[in-house]
Amino acid sequence: MNCFSFKALIFAGFGVLLSVGLLADQIIISDEGREVLLREDGTWQFLSEDRFGTLKNGTRIRLRSDGRWSVSKNEDEWVSMPARFLKVSKDTLELEGIGFQLSKVVIESERGKNRKNSTLRAQIIAELVIDGPTKKFSLPKKSSLRVTDSRGREYEAKKMSLISERGNTSKVLRIILNGAPRWWGVKFFKFEFNSGAFGHDVPIELTKAMSEVSRLEVDSLSTD
Repeated sequence: MNCFSFKALIFAGFGVLLSVGLLADQIIISDEGREVLLREDGTWQFLSEDRFGTLKNGTRIRLRSDGRWSVSKNEDEWVSMPARFLKVSKDTLELEGIGFQLSKVVIESERGKNRKNSTLRAQIIAELVIDGPTKKFSLPKKSSLRVTDSRGREYEAKKMSLISERGNTSKVLRIILNGAPRWWGVKFFKFEFNSGAFGHDVPIELTKAMSEVSRLEVDSLSTD
């Protein structure tokens, strides 16, 4: 047996061992959204004519072969790559040598003394860190910011303020938004600044996954 054949045999054997160790009769979702059974012997088959898909808010749905659809009972049971991305923050961006980081998002909730009958008031507080030399920094207009959650609800900016400034290289912008989601069905928040908000010709978009958002109960909502 020559050297080439011997190496090929080794790689083939390694591939067989690897596939057997990884597959062992498991069910996957194919790229086109169908349930597939992968057998240990190297064969496979479709388990049904149903397909799976992902809504914009990250909810997994089953598309049935009879034309009906339903929400998957466990939306994390068949998570595709796009759905995983919805649960990961994209909270940093560098643009023309200036870094933008959505460092913190907090949901503040306030309830009166009579908690049983009181109405819950809530708001969202976010902090945007801006690192890098800026020429003449000025607060962006509230109208330049659009904040939405994964379900499409929009939150109006009540106030923007500069809470920290270290020379010409680092600034922290505090944003207070009116309202907050009532339930944990939201997957992420998206912050979109119009082009020109910070002197750039392109818009700025940052997202914060709900898993990285904290909740805080307070006696009264923050005003600054």
